[in-house]
Amino acid sequence: METCGFSTYRGIPVDKIVTPLDASTALRRITDQIDKHKGALMVSNYEVPDRYSRWDIGFVNPSLELIARERSFSINALNKNGQRLLPLLQEVLEGHPHLESFTATPNALQGVTSPMTGWFPEEERSRQPSLFSVIRAIADLFRSDEPYLGLYGAFGYDLVFQFEKLEQRHTRPEDQRDCHLFLPTDLVVVDRQKELAYSICYRIYTPEGWTEPHLNTGTTFPMAFGRADGAVQCDHNEGEFEEKVQQIRSGCQRGDFFEVVLSQAFSADFDSTPLTLFQRLCERNPSPYSFLLNFGQEQLVGASPEMYIRVNNGRFETCPISGTVPVGEDAMETAERIKNLIGSAKEESELTMCTDVDRNDMSRICVPGSVKLLGRRLIEKYSRLIHTVDHVEGQLAESFDAIDAILTHMWACTVTGSPKPIAMQTIENLEKSPRRWYSGCVGFLWFNGYASTGMTLRTIHLQEGVATIRAGATLLFHSDPKAEEQETRTK
Repeated sequence: METCGFSTYRGIPVDKIVTPLDASTALRRITDQIDKHKGALMVSNYEVPDRYSRWDIGFVNPSLELIARERSFSINALNKNGQRLLPLLQEVLEGHPHLESFTATPNALQGVTSPMTGWFPEEERSRQPSLFSVIRAIADLFRSDEPYLGLYGAFGYDLVFQFEKLEQRHTRPEDQRDCHLFLPTDLVVVDRQKELAYSICYRIYTPEGWTEPHLNTGTTFPMAFGRADGAVQCDHNEGEFEEKVQQIRSGCQRGDFFEVVLSQAFSADFDSTPLTLFQRLCERNPSPYSFLLNFGQEQLVGASPEMYIRVNNGRFETCPISGTVPVGEDAMETAERIKNLIGSAKEESELTMCTDVDRNDMSRICVPGSVKLLGRRLIEKYSRLIHTVDHVEGQLAESFDAIDAILTHMWACTVTGSPKPIAMQTIENLEKSPRRWYSGCVGFLWFNGYASTGMTLRTIHLQEGVATIRAGATLLFHSDPKAEEQETRTK
């Protein structure tokens, strides 16, 4: 065990306790509890040179959680450590100019952000009153050079309604959340390349005293099981999705938009556990962004192939995916399908448009001339699907950070369309149900400025014994309705 101390930029003393673990069993302390305790398990078990490496990060019983819906937010203490940390957060949030109201209790801080007023340039999104004002205040409070200490969780699709003037056509469920983030002070980290593992405990000094190591809340959340009978329900009737593809084709012909990504939802009763499902996904479909998030009354289990944003020392990256074919029955058939994918003008057009939008997004907040394409139509092969991928990077300008990167890219063209505003309004008009977590992002924002997030794709939402998954298709004028409907089912 090794202990070292450091201070945040604002002078908060922190002790860091690092304990080596056996890499083969390190995550057991997480997996033994995560089905019934709040926490997260994030795994990258897909390796691509210069893009993805293999690592695991997990925790249970975090100190704090940040939950938001529309303009309202709540920061909840989940144990004594959280109660000790709340006064530090209260000090930076009370009287914040971006908050319309704010209240504090020993167990929670709650508030409402001020409404946005008037027009603002895209690059100033994070300077507007929003949930990200709260996130930035927390990040600034704990900012240091230390990795791993940060916020972990998920950002939902509806966050975009805080920044775009879009009309909501669907009633949102009362229990829907737009954001759910954890602040853990105990984590397990595994480097799969070096086969090294260790636990990290942060003891943070607060006006109420030091936070404690390895504090277990004892709070559990019993799983709700469905009576699984194999029946899968779709939120579209037969032929309905194909009709919508035709509507998008007509809109493209009129010039309303270039492309739109429409999705449909599939649901079934679920009688297993989140961990069992997660382990099956990791085994059958290794991905750069595999995750299990237990939010208490709902869980997210995913194996996403697509980066949303990554920021490291000011380097801002995205890896848009567009173009998909199934893996063949053998190597020869797979090679032929890859050849057809690479030769498809339609698939090339889809990815080109998505990458152009990414480059435009980046250019708003990056050093002029720094945005460039690192890889073009690269092949990424997963267990059942093959994708074409571009790799884009830029250097953030001095006044911008990872929060700006998340906001300027909201949400990726690969899950919305182009131009984004009209594409997102079309999604709201034509899809049968709110997207909730789908096509948002999952990952972490460390207080040292590093961020790694994956698109919330290939993700199963578990709630009250029901498993729901959404899948979409990128639609252009040249789209074939039957083929696009089948693509959503293939995914």
